[in-house]
Parts: sequence; structure tokens; C-alpha cells
Amino acid sequence: MLEDHGFVRVGRVTFQPPSTVAIHFDRREAESWGPAIFAFRMGDKVMRIGKTESTLKSAMLQHERLHSMAIGGHFQKGGTNPWEAFELRRSLIEHGGGELLAWRGSETDVRVKKRQLVRHYDPPLNNDSQCARSRPAEGRRVTDVVPALAYWRLLNNPSAGFRVSDPLGKGDHHLRAMSEGTIPGTSGENQTDESDGIGGKSSGLTRNEGSICLILSTLMSAITRCRRVNSWLACKRLFWALPGRAGGAVVETTVDHTLMRGSEPHDR
Repeated sequence: MLEDHGFVRVGRVTFQPPSTVAIHFDRREAESWGPAIFAFRMGDKVMRIGKTESTLKSAMLQHERLHSMAIGGHFQKGGTNPWEAFELRRSLIEHGGGELLAWRGSETDVRVKKRQLVRHYDPPLNNDSQCARSRPAEGRRVTDVVPALAYWRLLNNPSAGFRVSDPLGKGDHHLRAMSEGTIPGTSGENQTDESDGIGGKSSGLTRNEGSICLILSTLMSAITRCRRVNSWLACKRLFWALPGRAGGAVVETTVDHTLMRGSEPHDR
């Protein structure tokens, strides 16, 4: 347990539909802690471990803003990635919120201890954990808004039958928020590209009838290769995913090769 490593509970994390992540401090003195390590815990699972060299309050304000923007479908370079947003929302809904724990020390101690804790707990919402390496690039960071938005829509597409693997080991869960109405950020509006932010986190995609990880990676790669020529049109042509019949799952993608003429050889 984190308490065995000197952590104390200083607050809680909640989700307010449709897209607001709120972090509340129960120990006001902890707001000024820094340098410090913080952790989000849902149930008995440590979901995220991070550090701040300023104050805990300023770090949590940044997390609130970037997580809420991403869940609302607004992505930015270096900000919360689609997988992290999807899984954070799912976990907060499943557990009715989470705990905020923290530990403070010197800058050197914070850097060293944070790395040790990430290796020990392998938190699913971290980009630098072992389990993060099993996900496609779009599930670890936002380097381009267009493929991030396409990946977000895929995660939130109930008609395609996709599910996100449960990192708590309790089996697959459909996102409960889908029963409450339209998922923010999936209606097709354009995104605003901004800069600054924090990183994201982990688990794979499965389908009811089998794994689609390879197909998803191929689709995302195709989107990435086409984005230099006409990103929006390329994504519109690519993003047709149809469930197969006859006992199997087939994802069909159509690439307009005329869009790719003029691309550099390594982009074809």
C-alpha cells in the first residue's frame, strides 16, 4: 500500500458528467506541498503516480483542466491522451470516485522515489509504466490532434462493439456513461490545436469476438501516414469500421491513394 511508502490521503478525485474531473483537498495544508509525489487510487488499485516540483495545488489544477478537456473531446499536443481520458472516466464512474494521496520530499528524493514507485505499482494511467508500452502510440501521447480525435471516437463507438480491457482484472466493462447520453467529443467537430500539458496511460483494446489490436494499429498508422496531405479528408475516408458477420470480426478500411501522391517515399 502507498501508506507503507509514507503517503497520506489528502483529498479525492470525482467525475461530474458529462466531462468534468474535479480534485478536492481534504487537507488544506497539503495544497502548498512541493516538491511532492501524488497518486490517484481507485478502489485498491494505484492508477496514476506523478510528481510536481512546484505545489500540489497547481499540479492538481492542471490535471483537472487537461483531463476535463480530453474527456470533452478537446485534445492538445502534450496533453491527456485519448486512452488515458477514456480509462480515467471509466474507472471514476466504476468506483464512484478515487483517492488523492501524496508524499513530499526534496527534488532529488521526489525524482528517485517516483521512478521506484512506478516500477513497483505499474500504474495504468502513467505513460512511463511497463503496461503503457503495450499500447499504440495514440494511447500513450498526443503528438497530433487529428489521429487523437479519431482514436477517441473509436474508443467511444458502441456500435462497433469495442471495449477497453479492465486494468483491475475484473473483466471487460462497457462504459456506463454511454447509457446517460451522447459522449462528448464524438460528434465530428474540428479540434483546436494548442500546446502545453501532461502525459497519459494504458491497457489494450479488445472486441467481443476477439482482439483488434493489430487492426487498430494498422488503422492508426494509415491515418498518421495520410495526415500531411489532407488530414481531415483522409480520416473521413479511412474511418469506416464495419462489424463482420459469419462468426468473425472484420474491419474494412479504404485508403484514397490519390491523396498520398506527392508524399515522401517513406510515407507510402
